[in-house]
Amino acid sequence: MVALVTMLLFSCSLDEKQEECKSSPKIFNPNGDSELALAMRKIFDQTEEIKQSLKNGELVVPADYIKNLKSFHTSTPTDPEVKVKEFFDFVDAIDLVANELSESTNINDQKEQYKRLVNTCIQCHKTFCPGPIRRINKLKLSK
Repeated sequence: MVALVTMLLFSCSLDEKQEECKSSPKIFNPNGDSELALAMRKIFDQTEEIKQSLKNGELVVPADYIKNLKSFHTSTPTDPEVKVKEFFDFVDAIDLVANELSESTNINDQKEQYKRLVNTCIQCHKTFCPGPIRRINKLKLSK
């Protein structure tokens, strides 16, 4: 009898902990997420969609992709020191490549533009915020 009660209490305790884990959001940044970090995560997800469409042989660029990229210009970063000329040069380069990608009609050209887009993101992150590079590398098209 004691064993049964102990098992029931342990089971309830375990269920509560599992429910608590499910409801607790994963913390990326203990200091909070900046507008720029949130915008970049959205772009990452949309870029994954583009990658998948290219793998399927037909480019599909989310309708608000270019607009979301442009938000990098105005979004507040975690570190305000990041918003220097070189940062804006990278953002402009990313905008340019993304526009070229969305306007291209040849699948091979689209794949090359996509590779340039991902590599430009990596170069920017090498300069300003190297943490996400490992994740960004997952956006690369396999050979």
